[in-house]
Amino acid sequence: MNLDTDDLIGQPWQLGGRGEPGYDCGGIVREVLARLGVSPPEFPAGSRRDPIASVEEFGEAWEKLGDTPLAACKLGDVVVTDPSCKGMSVHLSVVVDERPRRLITAASPGGVRRAPGISEAETIGAYRLRALNGRVEL
Repeated sequence: MNLDTDDLIGQPWQLGGRGEPGYDCGGIVREVLARLGVSPPEFPAGSRRDPIASVEEFGEAWEKLGDTPLAACKLGDVVVTDPSCKGMSVHLSVVVDERPRRLITAASPGGVRRAPGISEAETIGAYRLRALNGRVEL
């Protein structure tokens, strides 16, 4: 199953962005989930630790996926990564296509783009918004 997000690719990056004139990684996650018909808790902008704090703060809304989170990811799942693999940054991507598994993200530089391959080494966790359970047919 996939979600058409071609219209988002190339949109500019903007810290705290939730649409025009641009998106940050939390904003693009919210946009994709809204297109799937759900509204997640807000991911605050401005701190590299905010995405994880948001997931933990709204823990009842999120289900953490198992030991091999990338293998378990489905449409709409949020992948939290540390691209540096050194605890220096936290970044969000969201699954928009299951076969092949593709994710999109928003980053500086580059804006909204298809996420490059994500390794298990840089993956902090993957989460499914509980509101998606049963709403997205596979």
